[in-house]
Amino acid sequence: MAELMEQKGIKVIAIGLAEEVSGSKAFVQRPGQPGVPVIVVNGKHNGVRQRFTLAHELAHLVLKCVGLSDKEEEKAADRFAGAFLMAKEMMKRLLGANRTFISLGELAELQRLFKVSVACLVVRCSQLEVLSKSAYGKLFGIIRARGLNSQGSQEPNDIPPERPQRMERLCLRAVAEEALSEAKAAELLHMTVRDLDRLMVQGCSPWPSRLGHLRAH
Repeated sequence: MAELMEQKGIKVIAIGLAEEVSGSKAFVQRPGQPGVPVIVVNGKHNGVRQRFTLAHELAHLVLKCVGLSDKEEEKAADRFAGAFLMAKEMMKRLLGANRTFISLGELAELQRLFKVSVACLVVRCSQLEVLSKSAYGKLFGIIRARGLNSQGSQEPNDIPPERPQRMERLCLRAVAEEALSEAKAAELLHMTVRDLDRLMVQGCSPWPSRLGHLRAH
């Protein structure tokens, strides 16, 4: 998700925030230039929660919620995030149009595919009317009893946290093309020059690093 956002021109920042804060969004204003969309996501949260946060904050950037209260706008952003991550056509193709119950095992397999939380999957099933209100209530009761709807829940199939990489790639490219010094790149990436050297050679073994080659000359 972070990669997709960055490809579309949205700056993604992952930083440690309070547990109850998932993320935020803003447009950074530059003199005489269009605002730059920025999404901040809590770097302490697990991968599935971060993906939903990124989609939720994207909704705030692109939707025009005129006349909605703050609560209604948050609900609209949640609905957008669910649709963005769990497309209607794919959900109904995999689950069917009408279900009386969905086992936790099936939900775990779907969670592996969509990379969202089990609770998000069940809510989306209700939104799409794959589950009736009574079936949704029964299933969500089981999820709640197992603690799968809490912020710090352990998902059956977790994924690594989102890691914005565009800035890192640009700095590595600039150093490789000798357009930026190692010291300046390390400063921009908030790391030591030694860590930058290590980053430059990752995956390049057994060939010598370009940095090593430059130093030799």
